[in-house]
Amino acid sequence: HTPAAKDTRKTKKRAAIKRRQEPKIGDDQMNIDFDDSVSKAQPVSSSSAKTAGSQQEQEVLVLNVKAQEDAPISGAALLPLLLTLGFKFGDQEIFHRHVNSNGKGPVLFSLANMFKPGVFDIDNLETFSTQGVSLFMILPIEGDAHQVFNMMHNAARKIADEFNGSILDGRRSVLTKQGLQQYMEKIREFERKRMISRH
Repeated sequence: HTPAAKDTRKTKKRAAIKRRQEPKIGDDQMNIDFDDSVSKAQPVSSSSAKTAGSQQEQEVLVLNVKAQEDAPISGAALLPLLLTLGFKFGDQEIFHRHVNSNGKGPVLFSLANMFKPGVFDIDNLETFSTQGVSLFMILPIEGDAHQVFNMMHNAARKIADEFNGSILDGRRSVLTKQGLQQYMEKIREFERKRMISRH
């Protein structure tokens, strides 16, 4: 009787973890609602973090690269570019940029399909195309969050340049200098709160 109970606990935990990392895909295609998935997961992550003696909030920073209406991003061209940028295909059928470009170490940021189903079918990538991709990083993060955000922004810029697309913020408005500042502020504020909660 106990092993069975243990088992269900394990699967429940696994389901919770999977749910936290997966972007939630809404009905309208443009809607990967990261904020939603993180706030939903909050009870899970804060309860597990509380046992470790600290209540750790999470913040998701998202940058979208949107293709021109008449020129979607082709998978055949996207894959080599992502490999050049150090991405590796992995968990949740999306791409991840690890600390080391050989795919080792913690994930710094990830890249999902901006449109349904949100993932990439790696076996059919040659024939696949999409109107956009979403890059996202989840705070807290290993290392310097500002630096990681800059890396993510650079990756977004390279993808946008390659496909003549535009970079949008998490709300899908065109990313402005002011918008970039707001991301930096968010990171600074998050780090500040973390420092306070540590003391």
